[in-house]
Amino acid sequence: MTKITKVLTAGILACGLSCNSFAAPILSFNNQAAPLEQNYQLGDNIALELWISGLDSADLGGFDIGLVFDQAVSPFSSLLFSDDWFDFDESLSGTGTLNLASLSSQFDLSSQEDSLLLATLNFNASSIGTSILAFSDVLLSDGQGFELSAQNFAATLNISDIPDGNQIPEPGSVALLLFAVLAMRLNRQK
Repeated sequence: MTKITKVLTAGILACGLSCNSFAAPILSFNNQAAPLEQNYQLGDNIALELWISGLDSADLGGFDIGLVFDQAVSPFSSLLFSDDWFDFDESLSGTGTLNLASLSSQFDLSSQEDSLLLATLNFNASSIGTSILAFSDVLLSDGQGFELSAQNFAATLNISDIPDGNQIPEPGSVALLLFAVLAMRLNRQK
């Protein structure tokens, strides 16, 4: 092995050990850092918190985030930015797209937490169906204006007119239950 190959291999191994500890920030709903799926009943108000987590050594100075959703199933009703962000910009189109943009209201970002609440979004459960709230465009910047890349996870909103606790059983489940009752009864008669 040549000297250059040894130096490159050592550099790659060193970067592999230290670079793996730097993970990209994560945009998610309700600070799950994973996809979110929730069930709602027709007529419910839906409040979802938009969080960024995993900032570790990075800071967040501003964001411009596009979201898409099914306007017919869960229309947007309101937005509230958290105290750490200027109430800067929110634009909604009638096609189920929402754009959120803001800058940090904090002068010194060095003491910023690893997880931050960006905003609370409110929707209405107006029709039966499923609405997926997904990220369409994401632009994040640190305190110096440099772009940050981030993973993002969607939220799935399932809306029905049946309360969760009173789900109607499937016909196969009812048949299996009747078969079990009949088998127990025949077993007792023996």
